[in-house]
Amino acid sequence: MDLGTVEKKIVKKEYKNTAEFTSDVKRIWENSFLYNKPQTRIYAMTTRMIAAFESLLKEYKRKKEEQMTNELQAN
Repeated sequence: MDLGTVEKKIVKKEYKNTAEFTSDVKRIWENSFLYNKPQTRIYAMTTRMIAAFESLLKEYKRKKEEQMTNELQAN
């Protein structure tokens, strides 16, 4: 799994839900750790990308929950 494949799946709307997307992205991180030693730049960049991804995912989930709450209150 790589970011290019994830992008293609997004464009083709192949992900049925956030969990599928998240699973693929996490597989990329796992592969990066598997094939790169801790002292390498790639390993360090992977660590930073994970932190950024988790932050964005948390914000996405918060907004989605807020949206659902607003929709329920409107009904």
